[in-house]
Amino acid sequence: MDLEFFNDIINNIKESDFVQNFLKELSNLIENNVNSQASKYSDYWDYQKFMEDNVAASIGISKWSADITYHDELSKAIDDSILKLAEKEGALYRKQFKPNGSTDNQTYSVDKFEDGRIEHLILPKDKVPSGFENEDIIFNYKSNGSPEVREDLKEEAIKIASDKMKYLKTQENKKALDYKKEGHVYQAIENDGYIFLKDLTEKRDYVIEDIDFVVDCYEGDGKYQVIDGSYKKISE
Repeated sequence: MDLEFFNDIINNIKESDFVQNFLKELSNLIENNVNSQASKYSDYWDYQKFMEDNVAASIGISKWSADITYHDELSKAIDDSILKLAEKEGALYRKQFKPNGSTDNQTYSVDKFEDGRIEHLILPKDKVPSGFENEDIIFNYKSNGSPEVREDLKEEAIKIASDKMKYLKTQENKKALDYKKEGHVYQAIENDGYIFLKDLTEKRDYVIEDIDFVVDCYEGDGKYQVIDGSYKKISE
């Protein structure tokens, strides 16, 4: 077959309305599926004060695990991602906390990321962006010395860290699967925003917070039984 003729056929197929519409619908389907998974966990992580929380919500690990088991790993992942961005952006600053001191002399705890190092600073009110007292933000300084909030870099840092920490979801899935046994009855208990499962059929010395149970199956405190591989509520 003539190569030019063959190429013309391929190009015509690529440019056809049917193929273009199909590819567009497929792209939208993939994007919506990814977004629905992310929002599914974000709905449970309704209080995302810190970037570490955003990462945990993005990859779908439990609040309890993020706070206790994976706290240091999540913090390091965020630090590393901001340091990576600082390589091309220059010095970046992260403010996490409420102001310190009296109202007439407020200061802020700020981390400075530059040249592969993190420096912990205490900055006066006029050196940090105003209006973000209770928010976790990334900022830098313009050429005129005024601070500029970088929401774009915050989102990028969260994405970089989330991609790096996906293995935590695999670890947590394995723990949840090991704890979940066909026919066993579990007590679901909510405690300070965390929802734990306690195995009533087999005596164990620990409980777990299975985030997929929480977002997919939880219907309030009570007893749940694993039937055909899924948690089903059987009593209050």
